[in-house]
Amino acid sequence: MSVRELRDVLRERADGPAPANPYRIEQVRARVRRVRRRRTAATVALAGAATVVTVLASVTVTGALHPGAPDAAAVPGIGGGAELPAYYVSPDGTAYRRLEEATVDARGEKTTITVTNTGRPLEAAVMCGTDAAAIAPEVYVNGRRAESPGIACEGAGMRLRPLEVPAGAGEVQVTFDTTGPACVIRTENGPCTPEQPRAGRWRVAVYDWTPPARPVKPRPVTLPGRLDGATRIKGFTGTWPDDGSYETTLTAPGRYTIERDCSGDLGDRLWFKYWIDGAESRALTGCGVRPLGGDAFTVRKGQKVKVRVLVGLWGAGTNRPVSWAVGLYRR
Repeated sequence: MSVRELRDVLRERADGPAPANPYRIEQVRARVRRVRRRRTAATVALAGAATVVTVLASVTVTGALHPGAPDAAAVPGIGGGAELPAYYVSPDGTAYRRLEEATVDARGEKTTITVTNTGRPLEAAVMCGTDAAAIAPEVYVNGRRAESPGIACEGAGMRLRPLEVPAGAGEVQVTFDTTGPACVIRTENGPCTPEQPRAGRWRVAVYDWTPPARPVKPRPVTLPGRLDGATRIKGFTGTWPDDGSYETTLTAPGRYTIERDCSGDLGDRLWFKYWIDGAESRALTGCGVRPLGGDAFTVRKGQKVKVRVLVGLWGAGTNRPVSWAVGLYRR
């Protein structure tokens, strides 16, 4: 079978169910590379240096079974050396499939990937390097900036960002943009500090995913009774999407903060919005207790303060619940 015929077969089967072994394709690609290396070595021994050049040129042209796949050895810098997988399964059993991939220059370039709308949730992927200060590309869907929070590269590895697909769209254009102003927010409430972009190229891709057959409930979470010298006065736990709000009234005087924590594969996409006596706060995204890092407010003697918490999720979450906890702490 020629490489062109193999590509055609892969495209025909791309919309079918993921294989039982999601890493099978990567195993096949590794086997193909080993066979080519052995054949190249044999050709070198028989035909000499001139033939070697011809053979290596042929391998370079035909080496990628997925058109546009970057050569890990040829792309420097930002994205590290790992490849974005063709298939993988998340811990909660969600099957991810790479639709297309590309690279984008870290210092001012736009790269657009066009994919067919499969009806499954779509996500943008970026392969992060080890430099936490590197600025990940901004993402646009059919010309509109993605609504979900940007990708934060804290350490190496693949990061995903949910995409909002316009209703009725047959094709979806996902643009990865590094031309905008580059800055880094180093603390939760800190300013966006200008950062000089690094040389190199980002590995980027678009995935779709198929949810587990039934909901996979994550471990429940609870907040500590004491935190950084403060005492938890009230608290509430729930599981999104079944539980999405919490209301209470405080009467004990003191200085309060609201803390949060959660668990589940999509925990970093959970957002929390607060209202203190009707005054709306900014939304906070993701899990993790930060000692006295939540919104602070004061309840005075004889005062009743109503607190409302709303919980939501960026992107789709079919059969992928997230456990969460909210606590009101007083000094």
